[in-house]
Amino acid sequence: MAVKTSTSITLVEFDKATYKDFVKVRINDSIDRETITAFTFAAPTFSKTKPPMLIIGYKSGLIVVYSEEKIINLLNVDERSHDSFYKKPVSQLLTTPNEQEVIAIFNDSSMVRYNIQTKAVNPVFLSKFKKFATKITFNNQAKSRFKKTSKGITQGAYISDVNPEQSNFYAINHDSMSTNPISYYRFNCKTISDAAVIGHPRFQKSFLKNKEGKSSDVILAFVSYDGYFVVFDYEKMEPQFSMKSFYGGYNSFTFSPGYEFLALGGHDDTITILEVETLRAVRCIGHRSFISKAIFQVIPFNQEDASEETQLESFKKSECIRVIGGAMDSALSFYEIERSLFRGPSNVPDTKEVPIFVHLSKIPDPVDVKAVVMQKLPEAVGWVEICDNLMFVCTMDGSIITYQIQSEAPKHKL
Repeated sequence: MAVKTSTSITLVEFDKATYKDFVKVRINDSIDRETITAFTFAAPTFSKTKPPMLIIGYKSGLIVVYSEEKIINLLNVDERSHDSFYKKPVSQLLTTPNEQEVIAIFNDSSMVRYNIQTKAVNPVFLSKFKKFATKITFNNQAKSRFKKTSKGITQGAYISDVNPEQSNFYAINHDSMSTNPISYYRFNCKTISDAAVIGHPRFQKSFLKNKEGKSSDVILAFVSYDGYFVVFDYEKMEPQFSMKSFYGGYNSFTFSPGYEFLALGGHDDTITILEVETLRAVRCIGHRSFISKAIFQVIPFNQEDASEETQLESFKKSECIRVIGGAMDSALSFYEIERSLFRGPSNVPDTKEVPIFVHLSKIPDPVDVKAVVMQKLPEAVGWVEICDNLMFVCTMDGSIITYQIQSEAPKHKL
């Protein structure tokens, strides 16, 4: 596990449920003075032959690829000036199906994709990319779509005045096998609060229902403070689906094992749970402030076999789904929701239009579910995560509370 503060990252090693060892990541004197704003591991698993590789983003825009106490690569850096060429804070780093690539999301709702193995920068693309980024405006709706290619660089846009959250500008470097950046995108929202690149066949029945060509089910999905959940086809980066919240913005989203359900943490003090293929909704109520994060817990948890396949089978067989939420009201909530509450007609629009749009306030009234347990904590909850049989709760005072998950099945039915 890796733990971030504003100026450092600490790698923590566990032996079952006990802290075994920890070490503070040190890059060099100048970089270590910068504010860290995001990080991720390049791959979800590692071993002695494949050590963990950290990708760290900074407020200056710098991105460091780090492994085994040394710098592997520096991204978003102009080779001549040794300065960040896109001077915006990195708000999130995303892994992709290609382990050699990483996506940096910046705080202006732009996204840049890099090859973490490549050190060379394409100067022509870099020059055009800088000019292109400064000229972008979503206020001019004169063109709904444009695309042009010149000197190995494609620039284009998709603009929607009906659903502006689906709008984006992009620039693609066709020499991306040997030079960075691979591509640049700007999305029409105030702040991207959470994002992921993921794929599953379930998406073909809802988010990608009207996609042209069904060759891939990999999506880029994000939520924003504007209150939208937006889905792009990852291969072509064309908008496929967007959904407006009941009320207010979103802080985070999480898919259940097997991508059967989606949990959205909202500014309406509510966790919205959607069945992915039908968009049937259940609202988890009881908090008194913004939801920072909501996750799914496998029940019963198999202590002897924590593999992804075994836990997925347990999740499928359970009559209830368990959702755990953390919020700014300093509370940790536990919900147990009967699967039968999601049965009924599909809320996916019967249309052939692309992109699809759904407004949650216009779907049939969802069921409200109260928490089985609401546990009070000393500080507001910033994040909740589960890894194997451990749950980590990060509070806003910089503390991490660790819980060991037991194997007992749920006793409550709601």
